[in-house]
Amino acid sequence: MIYPIIFRVFATYLLRDLNNSSEAVTRKKKAQEKQEEQRQQLAEQIPTDRPYISIAEAVVLFGISRDTIYRQIRKGNIPAFDLGSD
Repeated sequence: MIYPIIFRVFATYLLRDLNNSSEAVTRKKKAQEKQEEQRQQLAEQIPTDRPYISIAEAVVLFGISRDTIYRQIRKGNIPAFDLGSD
């Protein structure tokens, strides 16, 4: 019968795909952990003695994109002052 051979071939490819998939998940998880560790290190370098933080520092602290920070500022959800303009 041809069915057992087809099943064996199918099972072999399926197991290989599952193995590759789990390796990809592991790589992604390690990359996320490394990124979080780097974010923590950067966050620890931000001075705590001033009453404000920059946009770049907010991105690091909150782990959200720069665009999201600006959007929340425009909506009024985050108070902001422009310290760099004359």
